[in-house]
Amino acid sequence: MTQYTRVRSSCSCQGSAWEGVVIVGLGGGPGELLRVTVRRDRSAVVVALKGELDLHTQPLAEDAFAQVLTETAPHPSGVIADLSELTFCDSTGLSALISARHRLAADGRPLVLAGVHDRVTQVLSLTGLDRVFGCYATVAEAASALDQDG
Repeated sequence: MTQYTRVRSSCSCQGSAWEGVVIVGLGGGPGELLRVTVRRDRSAVVVALKGELDLHTQPLAEDAFAQVLTETAPHPSGVIADLSELTFCDSTGLSALISARHRLAADGRPLVLAGVHDRVTQVLSLTGLDRVFGCYATVAEAASALDQDG
């Protein structure tokens, strides 16, 4: 059975200053399964996912989005999921994104995706989620879109 370790540093919001949180999922194998880094970009919060988003790492991603929701309100205009370094995403990984989208929407904040590459684009397209999420080539494009909509 694979063992997982969660390593966190807290985030805090004071005025326009914002410190991020890093959550790292370590497997019993040779290294990280998922690294989640949270940072600020303009008026949005960027949740960067690096590695695999699947059955084993979904709780880490959900924890990160939940922490963003509770600890950054009401500061950001929206949240950007940076998927540029996501190497794999299955249906449980998608459920983490859908759950985050619903929770953020209930708080009046959109969740958009940035840096979505071919493997993840294919999964989004097959499930119809490419029409649900706003998808942008880069974090900068996503941040600009959120600034215009905000």
